[in-house]
Amino acid sequence: MTQRKPSRASAAETLAFAGEVALPTLGKGVLIRRPTVVKAADRLEMDARGVHRLQRLRARHGDRPLRLRLPGPPRIVVLSPSDAMAVLDRSPDPFMPASSEKQAALAHFEPRVALASRGDTRDRRRDFNEDALDSDAPVHPCVAAITAVVDEEIDAVTAPDATEMDWPDFSRAWFRIVRRVVLGDGAREDTELTDQLARLRRRANWAFLAPRRKALKRTFHQRLAGHLQRAEPGSLAARVERFRRPDDAATDQVAHWLFAFDPAGMAVFRALALLTAHPGALDEARRDEAPELPYLRGCLMESLRLWPTTPVILRETSASTELGGCALPAGASVIIHAPFFHRDDESLDIAHSFAPERWKPGQTSGPMAFVPFSAGPGRCPARHLVLMTGALALHRLAQTSWAASDPALDPRQPMPASFDPYGLRFVAAARLR
Repeated sequence: MTQRKPSRASAAETLAFAGEVALPTLGKGVLIRRPTVVKAADRLEMDARGVHRLQRLRARHGDRPLRLRLPGPPRIVVLSPSDAMAVLDRSPDPFMPASSEKQAALAHFEPRVALASRGDTRDRRRDFNEDALDSDAPVHPCVAAITAVVDEEIDAVTAPDATEMDWPDFSRAWFRIVRRVVLGDGAREDTELTDQLARLRRRANWAFLAPRRKALKRTFHQRLAGHLQRAEPGSLAARVERFRRPDDAATDQVAHWLFAFDPAGMAVFRALALLTAHPGALDEARRDEAPELPYLRGCLMESLRLWPTTPVILRETSASTELGGCALPAGASVIIHAPFFHRDDESLDIAHSFAPERWKPGQTSGPMAFVPFSAGPGRCPARHLVLMTGALALHRLAQTSWAASDPALDPRQPMPASFDPYGLRFVAAARLR
């Protein structure tokens, strides 16, 4: 049977997609956020506009793949949850995670990372990540050391004389946690390491358009290698040494771990705002049992569903294939816009609500195309580790009674389509410990 072609967007629809979906996403920063643009996009409600634009495209074209009217290789927008999951389930072949755009961006600071690799090289590097991170374990083997680090750093930022906590306060504590969890106590004060990574990521936001800072990248990897050589017991660095194999490009993989923990901090901070706005949820969070913390993991999943920290997932076809009954050629770029599937109120009655209980074991797993950690064979190998670490931090934070003062969420209203963490501030009312 002859396969259909994807629907074809008009020039006007392509321009609208660019203005309301692509440019705001790129402007906010894909590899590292630009706080001033995030604030402006929040004020202009650009995330809501992006979802509405895709809903209008679906209303006109149906939910089969939509080809944008652009020169060069085909750009295909996915409009069906089942198609989105088919793309992710059929990675890395024929839907490669290592798209040309992703390779160009990651080449600025981690060119040999598994996410930017292909073929057998990708498989070897992926295996290393899964072994070192113990990807299938909800509770990581390093949980005791991680819990001690989290408690110590969160206690420091919520000391008895601390009356408020804003993003800079929390971010400093979070990155001390990240450096200690990944590299050991010897990296606690090495802010230069994470600052170097941030500078490289800012350049990577421009992908093809900016020259690479080769000297800075070399200095960063040398500094990171020095921390890994210590292989401190209880840290992920010790597991790197244990599972290291030829051609693992260990510093590239670990650079990605440090990178991935950054948006996780945003999810934790937003989740705390959700808890302070829902007193019943805060009570439930305080009763949650460590180290599993199923309720608080659900809170983090809801934070990530409501405000995805990875708004776009890209794949590139390695060969001619089909999607949703439509033929796609090799080299086609496939675009999955996560906010559309997470906040599609035309299809989901839970699109704008906060209900962490849906993530409890035995409950529904949520929307079919809910993809904060991607899905399928290319899903994030650190998903359990990130959720565990974030839930431990959230549990410790919940022992203080906080009031979000700027801005505050209203539990009587739908949750906003976007939520700027950089302007968020909490005032301490009382402590339970």
